[in-house]
Amino acid sequence: MDFSEMLKDSKQVTYDDFVIDSGGIADDIIEMFTNPLAIEVQEIYKKDILELKNIKTDKGTVFGLRKLNFGDISQAPEVLSGQVAAVDGTFALPRQDYSTGSAVCVAVGSATMTRTLQDSLHYWSSTKALKNTQDIDDFLDLRQEHLYKPNNSAFMRYFEAAHALKIDEKFIFFDGLLCDEWLANTKEGAALYREMLEHPNKKFIGVIKSCKKNLMFSQYARACPSGSILLIETLYEHINRRESETRFSLHSNKQEVRSFWNELSPRIIRGVFKPYKRAFGFEVLEDHLDDMIRLLAADAHMSQEGHEIPYLLNLVDGEIRRMFKRHKLLNDIALKMNQTSDSIYQEEWDEHAFRPQQA
Repeated sequence: MDFSEMLKDSKQVTYDDFVIDSGGIADDIIEMFTNPLAIEVQEIYKKDILELKNIKTDKGTVFGLRKLNFGDISQAPEVLSGQVAAVDGTFALPRQDYSTGSAVCVAVGSATMTRTLQDSLHYWSSTKALKNTQDIDDFLDLRQEHLYKPNNSAFMRYFEAAHALKIDEKFIFFDGLLCDEWLANTKEGAALYREMLEHPNKKFIGVIKSCKKNLMFSQYARACPSGSILLIETLYEHINRRESETRFSLHSNKQEVRSFWNELSPRIIRGVFKPYKRAFGFEVLEDHLDDMIRLLAADAHMSQEGHEIPYLLNLVDGEIRRMFKRHKLLNDIALKMNQTSDSIYQEEWDEHAFRPQQA
């Protein structure tokens, strides 16, 4: 669909209709799920699941369904003994774009069943680069570069992977992709992921909390039966299929990047797991598959329907957000701005801060 079709298919809703029944918007959205074709697609994917068992990786791993006993912690003593760590990150300072520069700060942490949060804070701003500029043109060029080039999520994913390599635990749950695509297409990211995936003593799995951004994953997630895990494809196949629609390439001109995609991505298995009513995605190195899905299933948070991700991921997510509240840093910056110059504060701070409060 192009933008002109989107405009053509839109409809106007009056305020009176909105007050009465939300203008029919809610009913319209529900129709997407109950549409006969949507139901038929789900049946097609259920049949496709049965066909996946006929596909194998080069090493012999069979795709398709596996039944698992979720939430039985007794089948994973490594979790209780503290050998499994969950790693997560949050933006302690979301990306800030000021008129003369940019800044971002991420907090990364890990926790196990036997130790509290081990954390680290990583901050970047364009201050250093802009300070070293030679003239006004150089300053403006750097400002333009910093405004558009950095990828904030990749910045956080880099330090999550680096943190996972530094901690002592042998088994690691990541919140999100095992390998961030943008990061893996940089020299630094490819080198870090190679070090991580070829580590002789550590094993990793990425847990994807939402499958909705990937069409194929979202359909398999709905079709996957409860109490099972579904092996769907390799990361190589995923990237190769999407290469025509993305700037991420299997044939990068950077040697480190090209070797990562061609040597390691075929060994990364992607799939979904469904403890009960909701499915989640995952990525895991094929050599780590059996151990990591056993640990993932054992640590499934079965007491919270619809959010049965590993308990450790809930633990570290709550702790890292509690300790590094973004509002504290934002308020400190606003206060410093105001103390330095009232005009700087008025020009640079979020426009929402100046909106009149409704009674």
